[in-house]
Amino acid sequence: MALPKIQPKQIAILLVVLVVLVGIFFLVRSGRRPTPPPIVALSIWGTEPKPAFDKLLESYGQVRPNVQVAYREIDARDYERAVLDALAAGQGPDLVMVPNTSLPRVRNRLQPLDPLQNASLNLLQFRSAFPDVVESDLVLDQKIYALPLYLDTLALFYNRDLFNQAGIVNPPATWDDFLALVPSLRKLEGADRVVQAAAALGGSERSVADAPDILQLLMLQNGTAMINRDRTQAIFATPQAGGESPGLAALNFYLQFSQPAAPSYTWTETQGYSLDKFATGEVAMLIDYRSRLRSVRAKNQFLAVNAAPVPQVAGSDRAVNLARYSALAVTKQSKTSGWAWDFAIYATTNRDAARQFSLAAGYPPALRSLIADALNQPEFVVFAKQALTAQTWYQADDSRARSALNGAIAGVLSGQSTIERALKIAQDQVTETMH
Repeated sequence: MALPKIQPKQIAILLVVLVVLVGIFFLVRSGRRPTPPPIVALSIWGTEPKPAFDKLLESYGQVRPNVQVAYREIDARDYERAVLDALAAGQGPDLVMVPNTSLPRVRNRLQPLDPLQNASLNLLQFRSAFPDVVESDLVLDQKIYALPLYLDTLALFYNRDLFNQAGIVNPPATWDDFLALVPSLRKLEGADRVVQAAAALGGSERSVADAPDILQLLMLQNGTAMINRDRTQAIFATPQAGGESPGLAALNFYLQFSQPAAPSYTWTETQGYSLDKFATGEVAMLIDYRSRLRSVRAKNQFLAVNAAPVPQVAGSDRAVNLARYSALAVTKQSKTSGWAWDFAIYATTNRDAARQFSLAAGYPPALRSLIADALNQPEFVVFAKQALTAQTWYQADDSRARSALNGAIAGVLSGQSTIERALKIAQDQVTETMH
């Protein structure tokens, strides 16, 4: 059977219909707009001044215009209590700044990074992005719990004018060099009244800022094993095979600076506060973090202060430094944890963003690529080098560990305890936090 013949008029009609349909299709398509991503609101709480975050938040807003990030500055003295109270009330922020050694204590309140939700950062990339100490602090059970905003280390700050007056050209590189400089930089009235201290060392936190950290540094430099392998017991006061406790030797070394009968005597608990005395030019050397220098310069902007690497043990073939820094972490209460982690990753691993924060806050960088740049910057070169050899140790409760070590120093200075007993008490107190 033959098919009916299509007339030219019918073909013309079909062509018109086809053109109309195609026109309608492209008209509809051209009028369609992609669905914009939902507006997301993120909150960050921290202790840094708000200007430190301003440029960072601005640049993130340009990359993620749908995300609105608000930063709240809280006084450091009230910060932890404010965060805990807010989380307990179900009104906590999306992100918080946490100290690098506090993760074991606060991990149950934090949301670790989900590599499926935020595929832009995995553990291998994390390891290549930051110095080794960051993984030991911020990764637990192969999970990333926080990302570092900066990386500070204990360093030696010295008064250049006092060094010049004493005819000292270079800062001490070893602790033996350090001890040798004490008589030249110390000024006494009578047998034991210190008029000018060679260094603010030997006191508890009452007089020496971050005294427990300095003691930890000396212990680690002396090869002290702080805890046992399975993280169930502190052992820093325990004698090692064939000798005395290296932790006890470190405490003895620290306390000699406050013992009037010692050649290295230069400090007392009644001396005043180390940062204040250094700012007024009454202390020649100070062991502390760069973050502390801000308060010193605020007290005396004309102070001639230089930074040098913290002294090391003479003859040691490896440098040991102590790290302190803050990291960004996402709380479990965040309803938009994916976006919160997106911000944390951007703020800490994007070179431009991390540089913005480092410059605004005045902190040494944590990102390896920026550390490489900082090796050529006089302001940060000391801290850049030290970041690569920085250490910490696992502390189930960092706050109580610091308190225990400070208590050991104070107990000896007050005469209430012998050095051996004071350190053993501190060891037992730290062990209690691990159960």
